[in-house]
Amino acid sequence: MGADRIFHNLFMYAAAADAGEVFETVEFSIAPNDYISDVQAKALSHIKSSSLRLVEACLSDSPIKLLAQPEEVSVHFPKISPKDGKLQPDRHTAEHAINIIRSASHPFSGAYIEGAAGKITVWRASLIDAANSKTIRVDFIDRPVFFIDYHMDETIADQET
Repeated sequence: MGADRIFHNLFMYAAAADAGEVFETVEFSIAPNDYISDVQAKALSHIKSSSLRLVEACLSDSPIKLLAQPEEVSVHFPKISPKDGKLQPDRHTAEHAINIIRSASHPFSGAYIEGAAGKITVWRASLIDAANSKTIRVDFIDRPVFFIDYHMDETIADQET
């Protein structure tokens, strides 16, 4: 949440995690407005292009150069669960809230905020008001966040009508 770049590998499977030899590694940037689906699309694009190069090498009988996994400690991220998407306006900065929303967005279950009126699930938000009548403003500890793509539980939607 909040990283600005990522390294993506195409590697051979092995019995142990992160043990297979590497065919190709690329680094790509994560823009401040990228959501998890954007990062996944970049990874998928790398998988497709790298796989094509691997197939071409196999078909041409060219030697395939594989590199051993680095001996350094691998970076492991904890599994993200739906509860990690909880937004807490009284504890989070607006930037932290945006990062939670970006990382919990589609294809995951979304970030969410709960209150007396119910639950709002959020997939996209901005620090800038889009002046859209459907945008919801939520004040966090330092500034507002504007929910752009969201779903209100029936309890909240019923109160609005």
